[in-house]
Amino acid sequence: MWFEIKKTAVFMREATYRDFNQGELGDCWFISAVNCLLTNNRKVFEKVVPGNQSFTEDYAGIFRFNFWWYGEWKEVVVDDRLPVNRITHEILYAHNNSEPDEFWVCLLEKAYAKLAGCYETLIGGFVARGMVDMTGGVSECFFINADDPNPTETFQMMTRMATMQSMFSCAILDENYEVEGKTGVGLFSYHAYSIIKLAKVQYKGKEVNLIKLRNPWGEKEWNGPWSDSSEEWNGLTEEERKRTNLEVKDDGEFWMDFNDFLKNFSVIEMCHVDPFTITSFEGTEEKTSARKWHTFREDGQWLKKITSGGNDNSKDIYWKNPQYLLEIREGEGDVRTVISLMHRLMHQSVSIGVHLYKLNPGYPTPLPEKFDEYATQMETEMKEHVSRETTFGVTLVPGSYVIVPFIEENTSSEFILRVFTETAVKIRSLDDVETVDPETVDEIAKIREDLLASIFEKNTPSSKVDARQLRRVLNTVWRIDKQTTPDIFSLETCRCLIERYNKSRDGLLTLDDTKECWDFVNLCQRHFHACDFDDSGTVDINELLPYYDISHGKLNKCVAVNICIRYADQKGRMFFDDFCQSLARLRTLTKIYLKHCGDDVTFTSWFPYTMNPRST
Repeated sequence: MWFEIKKTAVFMREATYRDFNQGELGDCWFISAVNCLLTNNRKVFEKVVPGNQSFTEDYAGIFRFNFWWYGEWKEVVVDDRLPVNRITHEILYAHNNSEPDEFWVCLLEKAYAKLAGCYETLIGGFVARGMVDMTGGVSECFFINADDPNPTETFQMMTRMATMQSMFSCAILDENYEVEGKTGVGLFSYHAYSIIKLAKVQYKGKEVNLIKLRNPWGEKEWNGPWSDSSEEWNGLTEEERKRTNLEVKDDGEFWMDFNDFLKNFSVIEMCHVDPFTITSFEGTEEKTSARKWHTFREDGQWLKKITSGGNDNSKDIYWKNPQYLLEIREGEGDVRTVISLMHRLMHQSVSIGVHLYKLNPGYPTPLPEKFDEYATQMETEMKEHVSRETTFGVTLVPGSYVIVPFIEENTSSEFILRVFTETAVKIRSLDDVETVDPETVDEIAKIREDLLASIFEKNTPSSKVDARQLRRVLNTVWRIDKQTTPDIFSLETCRCLIERYNKSRDGLLTLDDTKECWDFVNLCQRHFHACDFDDSGTVDINELLPYYDISHGKLNKCVAVNICIRYADQKGRMFFDDFCQSLARLRTLTKIYLKHCGDDVTFTSWFPYTMNPRST
């Protein structure tokens, strides 16, 4: 049941993390992310939730919110109708418990559900996802070692990160408990908790590290040492008790000894507004203020059987993955670099990762199947795991590197690759090329012109042929010349050939035009056989890329991918007719590009809009 908010309601008074609780929707991760944002970065919160909105002044029945959605800030507008209990008319999902007439969190949750697809899509998730979608930061997971030999160092690391407005949440991942199963110490497994604060207190002459957490339910707390009513609080001075802002009530907010925290929790999810705050660079410098950095972002894609090569265990297809060249010039010194990869499969759990290679002198581009001959894989802190995003940092010396983002083998998905560097460096896709010239072809042997002319005259009452007549001519000559039975050329292929070779622009071909078509399809046959390495009678992306070198076209993987999208079947295969048709179309588009597009438009960016306009 949907309930329309009365105009006596208030959008926002003074928002705090204590205002709201999770409702019946299983999105503890999102509510915890909102808690973290309110606690650590008020400025960004005000961007996500614009405060100049009201149920009275300039009221129009709609409210605006902003989210960082896969690389771009997007405004989401929702009306003020909310799902409620049919009997009590109470808000079903996120709500303000203490001030039920304040509705910003209800509407924020609705806006995020709209962006994600519906409320149901918010059931179950990772807090890091919510934190990134509200900040544009980078996320990482820190898996806790219960036997951490240096808990103080971990505490200090988190304290330093907090000064840089990093946000934290945590969870218990214990197979002995079901989802949101209660443990013996009042905590719940597979349930998101917000980390609100870190503090040091003096207790019985010793310094104790404490951590403050919040359960998004707004109730049910830790019942061990330093819980609300524990005797440990009696050992603190009144001044220190005030500094911790302790409130003894079941509001879901509680303190723990940091050592107990490490023993009970399994993972800390982090989101860093400053990418160089990640754990990879922990201890390399003391930094407590914002810094500037350079950002490279690429929106790419993995396509099943085309550009989805899996991890480097799949040696024969790993090279299919997208490749990005990073170059640091001599004299620039060491460059700290953060690499973040995010997939766009909203409701699927898949494994992703990034490999980084140091290139040897004389490397080809893009790198072929035998990576090891041209590059050395670098040791990094990248961990391949099931997550929407993976992030790691590395310090690079001057030289050339290749970044290889990968996903589970033969999985299709779009992705966003972000590379942050402290100084400007050159980064580009290894699929990019400087020139496009597929017009150049090998010399072709003379064909049996008398046969072609004879069949041409028999199939047209005039001096020209249309697409259907051209199809009969080509198929007849092909059967005789190649000693084959079935027709090879489709009507659509003949239309592409007419588009390519029709000089008079009347949609018809003369005998001389038809001879050029015959030369072309013979050339196609030679190259088709040359790149059909397995003699299957088809070619795929693996065989297409070398073809461009054979024909002196030197086209990039982006072009090959779009050709396969348009002309290949579901298994990624192109038959000979598809091959002829795609090359005829490619040559026509290349001629248009060279004639009408200036230097400010690259063939790589222009080509997808013309080959597959509906996909752009």
